[in-house]
Amino acid sequence: MIPFIDRLLYPTSNVNHVAWYYARLLGLKVTRESLRETLEGHPDYPSMLALSDAFGSFGVGTTAVRISKGQLAGLEQPYITQIKLDKGSSPLDFTVVRLDSTRGISYLHPVRNKWITCTIDEFASMAGNVVFIAEVKENAGEMDYQKKQKAVHSASILRTVIMAIVPILVLAAIALGLFRYGVDAVFPGIYLLLAAIGSFVGLLLLWHEVDRHNPALKQACSDIKNVNCGAVLGSSAARLLGLSWSHIGFAYFAGIVIVLLISGLGNLSLLQLLSWLGLPAVGYTVFSLYYQWRVAKQWCTLCLVVQCILVLQAAVILTAGWAFTPADGFPDYEALALCTSSILPFIGVTLAVPTLQQAKKGMTLRHQLQRLKHNSQIFSALLDKQKAAVGSEGLGISLGNPRAKHRIIKVCNPYCSPCAKAHPVIEKILDSNSEVQVQIIFTATCDDKDKRAAPVRHLLAISSQGDKQQLKQALDDWYLAKKKDYFTFAANYPMNSELQQQGHKIEAMRKWCEQMDIRFTPTFFVDGHQLPEMYSVEDLNYFLKS
Repeated sequence: MIPFIDRLLYPTSNVNHVAWYYARLLGLKVTRESLRETLEGHPDYPSMLALSDAFGSFGVGTTAVRISKGQLAGLEQPYITQIKLDKGSSPLDFTVVRLDSTRGISYLHPVRNKWITCTIDEFASMAGNVVFIAEVKENAGEMDYQKKQKAVHSASILRTVIMAIVPILVLAAIALGLFRYGVDAVFPGIYLLLAAIGSFVGLLLLWHEVDRHNPALKQACSDIKNVNCGAVLGSSAARLLGLSWSHIGFAYFAGIVIVLLISGLGNLSLLQLLSWLGLPAVGYTVFSLYYQWRVAKQWCTLCLVVQCILVLQAAVILTAGWAFTPADGFPDYEALALCTSSILPFIGVTLAVPTLQQAKKGMTLRHQLQRLKHNSQIFSALLDKQKAAVGSEGLGISLGNPRAKHRIIKVCNPYCSPCAKAHPVIEKILDSNSEVQVQIIFTATCDDKDKRAAPVRHLLAISSQGDKQQLKQALDDWYLAKKKDYFTFAANYPMNSELQQQGHKIEAMRKWCEQMDIRFTPTFFVDGHQLPEMYSVEDLNYFLKS
């Protein structure tokens, strides 16, 4: 049940799902959310190129090759390819493939999300001729993986606890009722359990309004011929006086659950009131079945489950005899409690559904913007219009290949927190791309009262010694330290007269920053132009190709 709810709340496309399975097979240290964000932000998503760039951004070696059907048997490591599930005009789906010792090949079924074992010849008949292979290198993976994975694990536990609250309360109420009232609580307990199931199905119907293309819902609603939840739920008969039957149904079932949890299973007046509502509700079942059968000529699986619950509840009412028990006056207090218990969920979902619909739309637009943003032609056009960096040669600290195709200038303050956060990102770009050089220019002054001067002078002195490994370690020690203490840092890198030789370099950087009108740090320049405001340094992986 929990995996189904996870797929419902966090739907993934075919390529995202395959990429996540492949990352797990490779043992790549990356969270599912980070992989999804990277993939969906690619301008060519979904494609083999998007897969290659996404895995490459996490330090994975990738290759895509065109092979013949006969070469499939020679591929020993897991790979990604595309397959056609039937011989009609269905689109190609991505899948993960691995060798199987029994028959030959196992592949991840794109729809059922299960490993299917078949012979190589059987697989070759539906496979494409391009395969994507990745190899995890040393230090590959996501930055701050352990921290992010811990957050994912905590969120998963919290989500499980929240989802378990109502079922636990329902079961506890039934157990308490049986303990207190004995067999008299059996039918009320069954009625409560049916209402809880109805509330869950009602939530699924509401979620269909929010995300009608959800793969989990489509799988539940489209596996049988003439079953189409969207057609039924989108029809005019799905509303009453402008109100969605999904809203009404959820409020009805949720109200029963709430009022029975509060009042207990031994309140006969309440059970009589519920029977007066439950028996007429069967009339809606007749209407719904007739509409789906004769008018829409299509069936809604979730709607049919609701009809079954209403019929079963009516059967419980008739068997228990609540409707025929002499009433001791009208149960006015119970009626008020039931109305309150139903109105509150109705108001809640009426407010929540439009908000969730807007959030879903906003997420879709965000991904579309990301793809536009990561289009190299758009980036180049915007970059060319930005302020040009002039006269920066010889300033600050240079890292990487001096004859690199691309050059990044990072203007920073040694005590700037965003600059520190950008440091590991820059390092990763340098480690993964030999065609990138990084130049660090500091915004310090020679004034002795300027606290920025001391660490900048020290870093420049270390750089002047020409030991690249020591310089890299010094930058890491400074920027990655939780607390930036210059005296502790200086003790680890003792310097003598070199510190006094850096004054003219600091002054040259100050004049350059003044000339370039640097107003904030970090400021980045890429290939001679300031990075456009809408881009971050993390985006550069899409454009700085080797």
